[in-house]
Amino acid sequence: MGLQRSLGVSSMLDRHGTPEFWAAVFLVHGYALRDYSALYEEMQQVQEHRQAQRGGATREGGWEGSDSPEWQQLTQSMRRARAGICSFQFALASSDALFRKSPGHERRVLALLRSDTFKSYSAVFDAVARGRLSGTFAYDVSAILATMLSLLPECMGVYKAPCNSGDDCDLELYSAFVKAAADSHVLDHACRAALWLADFVGGEQAACTAGGAAAQEQEAHHEIGTATLRPVDLGQREKKMGSICDRLRSMRKDINKVLSTLLGPLLGQQQSLGALHPRPLAAPRTGTDPGLLALLPAVRGLLSGTGVQVWAAKQLLDVANVAQEEVLGGTELGSSVCKMFGLTAPDPYLGLPSTARMQPHLFTATADHPLKKPDTATTIELLRGAMSVSSSTWQVTISGPVGAAVAAPGALPTGSVTTAGGRPVGGGSASASGSAAAGGGGVAAAAAAPTYRLPETIPFSAAQVCSMVSTALQRVLMPGWSAARSDQGEIVQALLLLSRLAQELRARQAQRVLEGIWGMINGWLQSLPVDALTPARQVLQQLGALLLHECPGEGELAQAAARQGGHPEPNDCPLALHAAEGFLILVHDVSVEWLGQPLALHGALFGRLIADMVNALLRQSCVLPVLVVHQPSPSLLDLVVTLRAMCNALRRKGMVAEAAALQTVLLHLAEQLAAVWMRPLPEGMRSGSCSQGAGSGAAAGPGCLPGQPIPDDLAAAIDRTAAALLTKASREQVPKQRLRRMWLAAHGRPNKAAILPAPVSVVFIMAQLLSLLSGLRKQRLWEADVPKDSILALTRVYMAVALQALLASESAPARSGLLTASEARAESWRAMLLAEEGAAVAWAASALYAAVRRQWLEGQEAALDLLEVLVLLLPAEDLRSHVGYYKDESATWPPSGPALPLALGQGWLAQQGREKLAAVMNWRQTSRGGLVLSLAAPAHLSDMIAKPHITALPQLPCPADAAAAVAAVTGIWPCSAADCSRLQESGREPIATQLCSRCRAARYCCAECQKAHWRAGHKTQCARQGAIWAALNTAPAPLHP
Repeated sequence: MGLQRSLGVSSMLDRHGTPEFWAAVFLVHGYALRDYSALYEEMQQVQEHRQAQRGGATREGGWEGSDSPEWQQLTQSMRRARAGICSFQFALASSDALFRKSPGHERRVLALLRSDTFKSYSAVFDAVARGRLSGTFAYDVSAILATMLSLLPECMGVYKAPCNSGDDCDLELYSAFVKAAADSHVLDHACRAALWLADFVGGEQAACTAGGAAAQEQEAHHEIGTATLRPVDLGQREKKMGSICDRLRSMRKDINKVLSTLLGPLLGQQQSLGALHPRPLAAPRTGTDPGLLALLPAVRGLLSGTGVQVWAAKQLLDVANVAQEEVLGGTELGSSVCKMFGLTAPDPYLGLPSTARMQPHLFTATADHPLKKPDTATTIELLRGAMSVSSSTWQVTISGPVGAAVAAPGALPTGSVTTAGGRPVGGGSASASGSAAAGGGGVAAAAAAPTYRLPETIPFSAAQVCSMVSTALQRVLMPGWSAARSDQGEIVQALLLLSRLAQELRARQAQRVLEGIWGMINGWLQSLPVDALTPARQVLQQLGALLLHECPGEGELAQAAARQGGHPEPNDCPLALHAAEGFLILVHDVSVEWLGQPLALHGALFGRLIADMVNALLRQSCVLPVLVVHQPSPSLLDLVVTLRAMCNALRRKGMVAEAAALQTVLLHLAEQLAAVWMRPLPEGMRSGSCSQGAGSGAAAGPGCLPGQPIPDDLAAAIDRTAAALLTKASREQVPKQRLRRMWLAAHGRPNKAAILPAPVSVVFIMAQLLSLLSGLRKQRLWEADVPKDSILALTRVYMAVALQALLASESAPARSGLLTASEARAESWRAMLLAEEGAAVAWAASALYAAVRRQWLEGQEAALDLLEVLVLLLPAEDLRSHVGYYKDESATWPPSGPALPLALGQGWLAQQGREKLAAVMNWRQTSRGGLVLSLAAPAHLSDMIAKPHITALPQLPCPADAAAAVAAVTGIWPCSAADCSRLQESGREPIATQLCSRCRAARYCCAECQKAHWRAGHKTQCARQGAIWAALNTAPAPLHP
């Protein structure tokens, strides 16, 4: 190129290259292409005739061609046509005619796109893909194919993908390219031709290998024959094969560039990927150019061609095989290595014969080095490139049979679309739509939409695509191969594709895919580089959406599995959650790993990612209330204890904002747990996991089996319960369908292999979370930066605990003397409320003051409701330090001043409609203390006691009983200090703790924690807890003497 520029060819073409000149150039180029295509067809006929004369040989034997005059004449004509085609490329390259910044660039590209050039290219590609040639002619054809393909990326009008600004894309050129490519099917035929060439290379390589081995064997036996290649012939043949491989590598690069760039304009300006799926999961971004969106069906049509689809699949599997052969040591050794590291080792070629596998050295061979094999860095680059092309292609072309689409204004069409040639390219049904939000994981919307059918041009099912992507991901995520994960873009794309398709498959197929996803995710998360934290959050959101996702037919699948196992009925654990077995250990180990990152080396970023991971996988997934029913191991309890300590550890490291973020997530987890397990069930439900009061309804019926739609009346009842018990943030950030399944799966048929009864785990987890959350009372709740939902959530959590205490106290009112067992259980609930210096009463007072000052009626009513129950429950001396009362009807001023005790006036309570609360406060002042439930209270107070409808509450074990049961079964007895930051290492025994020598109830991991807990309130509660444990007779011998 430099020689031509030095001769002035470039400047001459730039100066004299008028539109007429370039139009003539394109015309001549088209003539040359048509001549080449016609000569190619004629040569095919000659070769088929010669093949028939030879008795049906499948391949032209030699590389020298034929000496017949007809063949020689055709060869010379072909070479002249090839020279004309190459001259066109020379003219374009030497003058920078298609270079973006060259004068007249747009005019020349448009002239080319509006001519018949692409149709001529398509004809040549098609002829090559259908032909069968000798080695010599394949050498010439590869040069033509590489030359033509090099033109395609230059004509797209896309300069940077994704296109986030006007400079990144020329919409006029892009539209013309899409139209020309769709009309000519040039991309599909180009992929077919490249696949044919790759197949030819593989076959020739096998022949060379066989010929070389036979020659060596004959030489060893001093034999001479004509059936084998001579060393000189073999070397020349390998050299030409190396040249063909070099050109094939150039073709691969150009095809991949076109495929990866084609979606650039559609993905620009932060466009949602869900809007581009065959069945859209999101509406297009507001402000997206309608003309650009109108191109999506045509773009999808280009990517849905059989040649493109097979190219993406074959390339992905070929480079996965390279990793298997070169990194893992071949098929046999690779299988054992995969088994060692817990990876699956499926047939990477979906049943294709071994002759279809492209050998590793064919990716890097050249004429000078025909047997050069790729090193690890090259293999990783090949694998990442293939993953990027296949993932982006399949994101917009592949959907599973039961995927739901979003129905929203501006949503992209989900039905079949056609190209200008009339071929259907979109697949599916024009009426296919659903009502589920993105990531909802609902069955109802999927059942309402018709089964999605891929277009006939796509030869793979969604399940097969998942298998191929998983095969490649397993290679990238191999232990010790960290270099493959330095750039996370391709890994994130592949994981997003897998997680979406898993939600669109039927039960049996989805189970295999889900198990594979969770099997790979651990190694990926533990080795995340800091620049991958943002895309990792997106993957975590998708993974969380999978946990309660239900596939159509999974109930029947579970029943069949139960019958095979000899069980009369299966449990109601969602299939997706069962497939994710062990993910709690993943969250534990990854969190501890991230917490160990040095603060100076992006430790704060990883600290925030801990909160985001817990939020995605536990909170927004709505899975915690379900896990307490179906967990066969103590990993959930271990994780909760660790997260409590981790929040304190973050704060001690100076990562206050990160600790606050994790604390907020744990708060909303406690909110979910209290709503599902500690309050009355929705109308029409009964729990299969714990006893209910008299107010429990009938069973939900068979319509609630996993994988089946929820009856409308039951769905409405759950929606009403969620609206009453969950804050707005907890409801709006989660699809309704997932909230419904949270209630149903939690109270369905339990897992008989669960390590503990669900109510025991619920109370234990709640005690651990409240120990941490009690510190929130010290915040300045009246300031605007404290979210109202956080205040309301903790108020409702304390209310759930207070109601359980009220239920226990009603059946066992306190008397003087030694506690009975029932009285001790009621006292255990009260001790939970009074821990950390009366945290529940202090919170009620602070929340009430904040709500009044912020003029927030909902928060005010919730705080007063909690205060009413606490006044009924707690002794007067425990209330006076936090709440003061003025017995005066003229005391109408609102609670004022953040300092405790909070002043409440009788007149103000009457203004709020809380006359009965005022009456109780009056009674408390005239009594000598003690509990209202144990006093001769006025008869009208019975209405106030009955107000919370405690008879409908589930009966849960008291905190002391729950702690003893957990310790007896699992050996877990956490440190009682709320600020303890000691983390349990993965796979180790629970942290050793020592009993308090006085009460023999509290336990500590060290003397520092014991002293801190004593100062934080245990000094006043020690005797009470000792009496409780003595009455229950549950104080065990030290677990770790």
